[in-house]
Amino acid sequence: GGVGYVIGLCTGAHDTGACLIEITEEGGPLIIANYEEDRIQGTKGMSGFPTGSVEALRKKYQERSLKPGDLLCVVVTYDYCVLIAECIASWAGETPANLSLLRDVAMKRDAKVMFKGFHTAHEFQKHWGCEELLPVIGVPHHDAHAWLSYGASPFAGREKPTLVVVIDAMGDKSSISIYVAHGESVNRVYENESLWDSLGFFYAIMSSALGGWPMGSGEGRCMGAAAWGDVDRGTNHYYQYLREMFRYEVGGGISLNRKMVNWHRGGFTEPFSRGMKKVFGEPLRPMDYWDPEKILDFEEGSVDVELQARLDKVAAVQLVFEDAVSHVVGSWIRKVRTDQVVFTGGGSLNCLANGRMHEQFGEDFFRNEMGYESTGLKMWIPSFPGDAGVQIGAAYTFGVQNGAAFSNPVPNPYQSGRGVTGQELRDVLESHEGFRCKRLGHVRESKGREAVGELVARMLEQGVVTGLFQGAAELGLRSLGHRSILANAFDEASREKLNRYVKKREMFRPFAPMLTSEALEEFFEVPSGIREEGYEALRYMGVALNAKGDTLKRIPSVCNRDGTARVQVVRDRDDPVSHAILKAVGRRLGSEVVLNTSLNVGTPIALTIKQALSTMKRAAGWLILVVICEDGEAFLIWRKQVLGLDAVPVDPEVVLNAWAEG
Repeated sequence: GGVGYVIGLCTGAHDTGACLIEITEEGGPLIIANYEEDRIQGTKGMSGFPTGSVEALRKKYQERSLKPGDLLCVVVTYDYCVLIAECIASWAGETPANLSLLRDVAMKRDAKVMFKGFHTAHEFQKHWGCEELLPVIGVPHHDAHAWLSYGASPFAGREKPTLVVVIDAMGDKSSISIYVAHGESVNRVYENESLWDSLGFFYAIMSSALGGWPMGSGEGRCMGAAAWGDVDRGTNHYYQYLREMFRYEVGGGISLNRKMVNWHRGGFTEPFSRGMKKVFGEPLRPMDYWDPEKILDFEEGSVDVELQARLDKVAAVQLVFEDAVSHVVGSWIRKVRTDQVVFTGGGSLNCLANGRMHEQFGEDFFRNEMGYESTGLKMWIPSFPGDAGVQIGAAYTFGVQNGAAFSNPVPNPYQSGRGVTGQELRDVLESHEGFRCKRLGHVRESKGREAVGELVARMLEQGVVTGLFQGAAELGLRSLGHRSILANAFDEASREKLNRYVKKREMFRPFAPMLTSEALEEFFEVPSGIREEGYEALRYMGVALNAKGDTLKRIPSVCNRDGTARVQVVRDRDDPVSHAILKAVGRRLGSEVVLNTSLNVGTPIALTIKQALSTMKRAAGWLILVVICEDGEAFLIWRKQVLGLDAVPVDPEVVLNAWAEG
């Protein structure tokens, strides 16, 4: 019946962070604060102990006047004893041919991070400042993913079984884990037997070796570049070879064809077998990543034969990944006989594969193969499927498995850091020259939201790129309206403008549409199962849908070359400000859709208002930012126009004055 507090820590090889969780028997685990280390430090993919996150939590702990004895334990996102034992077993199973792994730089780095997990208690004591060592409890990595994702899903608590699929680079013992959940229980029913049989490793290594991007940042680029390659399984001859990469086992397992690859012996620097080299050429190695932002850069009409071959190879990787994921998920759908699926782990970030599964497992599949009526697959993917949210998952799993009430651990995706107060905004503006500020009103009132929405719609109509900063930041890798940069989805030039002048990245990189459910039905083919639960499956950019006939012409800046888009549906109850902007855009431009991308330029998504303003300074084509303070007061921040810059079509003050007058 008492109250206790738990620290959740992710101290792995990437996306580390820390959270403070309040646990009560009646109320269940409750997030008090959560931080992602890369956003605090301003460097993507931070590894090791999250010192900045722990310091931020310590301040939050003191603000609440909590006593040292209120902190029960530290919960980490791996059972390190099991993890180390499995890594050694996976390495030993390939000896002696893999002795060169002992010299692989990336392998040595990751091993060092893993072994440091045993020192977590001492590291935490040093940075927290406690007198005694706190107990450190390891929660299996995939359990943390599964419990958190199921608990936050629309299926949580139902007696009908829900299939929970975790596909990752690696967990403690496996890279694929399957769970069946119902009511308040989540039970593991399968895990594969080798860390090398990993779809996460496959996609990361292949996208890096073929695209020239560092692992951890190349997977999304690979998915975007695949649209420019041959995505026809019948004509892509690289796919015809690569499709033998995995053996599909009866019952839903997969195993890596070790005759085709070499990364289980040669590591990340020698990933290809001789046969692979004959087909794909020599892999790009880390020393070749001279400029990862530019190494695969091209514009429409500039694709020569050599580049097209490279794009076809990338497309083949995507197609094989889709095949493998569909085999795993489809096999277990048949076995568990359910249309409710929670897909999580890093593999679920592949929105093209997710969209394909909705097509494969529709109404006809359930009627003809399963023998019962269903509107089709109801697959839910959280906003935090990767390791960015796994520290919350570890603490939540520990809580509910030790008597706390089962509850929704993440009622909304805005769980990273906190918002900004009016005084903090004024202080930051005083220390940043070149910015101007104007109060817009109060967004807790409908009239205030409508006014802000109308101003943003006018800006977008005039081609002005507009930032949006409100509340705590999004948990996970995708911007969902709290740390967003918005642009006109109807303007074909928006994609080039943002890639060239704002984001400063490869020109082929796609952007996502933020839209209402009405606009979704207007522009995209929507599988029936996705309409269930009030479009819940489309809140987090987790699924790529096919565009309808004229969509590519009407909103070209938010559609991929292959006619798909990673959509984000915004509902008024989830994000009233973004919803008001969409409604205003609909009134001015005809449809309720905008281009949405993350508020960053070569860094993690901005956490603080100071980081947001620094990002604006680095982005020549982005001049204004709408800030919603914690009390609901809205402000417009802008800087002087950069004269002569093609990306800035109109002075924002002109639009602001017209809005104020009328």
